[in-house]
Amino acid sequence: MGLLAMLNFVSGAIAASVYAKMVDQGAGIHWNSANSHPAASVYSNIYLVLAALHAGILLIYYLQFGRAKPAVGKDDFL
Repeated sequence: MGLLAMLNFVSGAIAASVYAKMVDQGAGIHWNSANSHPAASVYSNIYLVLAALHAGILLIYYLQFGRAKPAVGKDDFL
C-alpha cells in the first residue's frame, strides 16, 4: 500500500514538472482549432494530447480484452 502511494506521488510530481516545462517553452504550433484564444494554445495543445492518449488507451484496452461473451451452457437453464 505504501509503495503504491509513493508511486502515485512520484508520478504526479513527474507529470507536473513535464507540464510546467511544456508551458515554459511555449507553443509554436496551434493544434486545436476549437481554441479561439492564441495565448491559451499551450494548454489547449496539452489537453488535446492528453485526450488523444486517453482515446488510445481505451482503444488498446478494447482490442486487448474486447467484450465479454457470456458463457451459456446447458446447466445455466436449470
